[in-house]
Amino acid sequence: VVVQYAGQQVEAQKTEGLFREPRHPYTSALLAALPERATGRVLPSIPGVVPGQFDRLQGCMFAPRCTFASEHCHRVKPRHASDGFGRALCHTPLSQGVPQTAGAAA
Repeated sequence: VVVQYAGQQVEAQKTEGLFREPRHPYTSALLAALPERATGRVLPSIPGVVPGQFDRLQGCMFAPRCTFASEHCHRVKPRHASDGFGRALCHTPLSQGVPQTAGAAA
């Protein structure tokens, strides 16, 4: 499965892995908004708007909407981080829902 955000591939993983443990914060937010995962509560939403074709950002395209974004994310474009299961376009891909340190993601 490939997940795209603002015209970029932000995550690529086998289906089972992607649904079990998403690596990119956008993928995680999308999955959290699935109705079957929100039984008995209001569906969460992702604040902000997707950057337009002419609103390209200096750093990560998802940084303004990401709850985990650091100043580094806003300034520097991320590279795809691979971990043997898939890849994520993120400086600190998620592991069990928590961002990894930059050294662990390399």
